[in-house]
Amino acid sequence: MHMTCSRCEYHFCWICLGDWKTHGSATGGFYSCNLFQESKEQKNEKMQKEAELKKFTFYSERFYEHLKSIKRAEDKLPKAIQGFNQIVEVIGMVMNTDFLEEAMNLVIECRSMIAFMYPLFYFMEFKEEKCKEITLYQQGLLEMAIESVDKKTDELLNVHYTGATSLDSLDKLVKFRQNVAGMTRDLKSYFQRMISHLSNPQFQQEFDDNVQAVKATPQLSLQRTYTREFEKDGMRIWRCPRCAFDNSIFTRQCEICEYQRSEKENL
Repeated sequence: MHMTCSRCEYHFCWICLGDWKTHGSATGGFYSCNLFQESKEQKNEKMQKEAELKKFTFYSERFYEHLKSIKRAEDKLPKAIQGFNQIVEVIGMVMNTDFLEEAMNLVIECRSMIAFMYPLFYFMEFKEEKCKEITLYQQGLLEMAIESVDKKTDELLNVHYTGATSLDSLDKLVKFRQNVAGMTRDLKSYFQRMISHLSNPQFQQEFDDNVQAVKATPQLSLQRTYTREFEKDGMRIWRCPRCAFDNSIFTRQCEICEYQRSEKENL
């Protein structure tokens, strides 16, 4: 997630804190910090458990960061619209905000897809390396397009908070609207390509094979401890004893492996 320091204007990634220059096409077309690098060295039982915990932490952090970004985008929309209307009023023009609503709603929809791809990648073991590479490549393109729209619309937040803006003329405002509309079209294209890829027979076969493998995995022995409800990041959840995914307390079936929680397991 693209961040810029307000003091030195250093561009960095909020997740890994690395230089943003390493998060574009120069690193292979996808965000380097979103790809978990598993060690290929032989491990004893302790090392295997540590590696599994590291992998789980890696994907769960990115999952929850995108959920937070969705909330920020939802909060940002009315503020961005207010900022745009302030500029239009000062210039003395009449201009609708449909393009802003379309852009931000699409960002929210795309972030929702990206967020739930991280639990997917945590459990999936790709048989075909090419399928994995294409999936990560498409994900990277989609994330870059999301960040472009998000960063562009951030310009309106300055107006909301400070009243200051660089969009102080009709020409600049029209160009801003054209840029946002163009970025939104690009984002929609990458979103549709991602959906198309996830729907193709090769990926579906990989997914189905992994689902069957997870269902065949024996349940953890500490089932009663694992399925107790607890609070995490302000939400009440229960942890699946089969795959360790954190589910909403309002569901009885695990969203990932379809494990059915009984009424007694939360006692």
